[in-house]
Amino acid sequence: EDLFLVQSNLFNLDGGRLVRNEERIFDSLPEVRFGSPLNQLEAFQKCFPVIPDLLGLELLDVAGRVCFEGAASLKGRVRLKAIGKIMHIENGRHIENESIEC
Repeated sequence: EDLFLVQSNLFNLDGGRLVRNEERIFDSLPEVRFGSPLNQLEAFQKCFPVIPDLLGLELLDVAGRVCFEGAASLKGRVRLKAIGKIMHIENGRHIENESIEC
């Protein structure tokens, strides 16, 4: 989860240092929970070729094989649950305050 946050647009590089993105509307970082298999680095890298826009995210809870196919935007409280198959989040998808299960 920490790698996901650090690689996201929640942070910027400033002279070789990571600094919080001032465009974030919340004072705290979002809560992020990954279940298996995304808690393993290889699966994480395959399922997140591009880290989604997280500037408006409060909570992300991901369970199962959820794979992003490109840039996406996550806002508010988002729960994604793939049961027994792969959930594909298409390029350009905007998900806000939703719970999606397949």
